[in-house]
Amino acid sequence: MSLRLARFTDEGRTRLAPTNAGRYWALHGGFLAFLKEEPEKAGGGKPKSPEAEALRAAYMALRLKTFWWSFGMSAAGFVIAIISLVVSLACGELPHRWR
Repeated sequence: MSLRLARFTDEGRTRLAPTNAGRYWALHGGFLAFLKEEPEKAGGGKPKSPEAEALRAAYMALRLKTFWWSFGMSAAGFVIAIISLVVSLACGELPHRWR
């Protein structure tokens, strides 16, 4: 059974109204806290296998590495652009758009 945090209030499905569960989660940390909470097993759920947990951890590590690599590349590009701008201004050459 899935938990609904909000429901539509109009025919065009453009307005939302929070349900009681939505109000609870809004007061207790919001949507991110809702996502972090482990769903309670209602007796019939299968236990998580160690292989699946290991695979999940490995993919999380890859995702974090990818994030930091992309952040580093973006920061390096920004630094290169600033250095290029400083060098061009120091040499007395203005960019075409600034004239």
